Amino acid sequence: MKVYYGHILAWIYTYGEIPTFDIDHIDGNPSNNRIDNLRLSTKGENARHSKRPVNNTSGYKGVSWNKRLNKWVANISVDRKGIYLGSFKYGHDAYFAYCVAAIKYHGDFAKFD
Repeated sequence: MKVYYGHILAWIYTYGEIPTFDIDHIDGNPSNNRIDNLRLSTKGENARHSKRPVNNTSGYKGVSWNKRLNKWVANISVDRKGIYLGSFKYGHDAYFAYCVAAIKYHGDFAKFD
């Protein structure tokens, strides 16, 4: 017996086919399976649209504290490669750099929280 998640079933019901790509929840809410909230995505696009990791201690996605520099640093991943965005005195400045880069590199799949 094959088990399908709700978003897969919504896709099959609406389009009459099993999706060949991942399905991304546009609003980031995995319980919201309305068809206008679902879009096909690659695994990479789906990863870009992920939430801030639970082990993040800075409070900002893409930002961490560097003890050696005694500053906040911003990084972003693009095609499995890390890109250093700079070091900053304030965490919110590093986060701003991350947000600008997320729009540039991740486009519609950019997520900021």
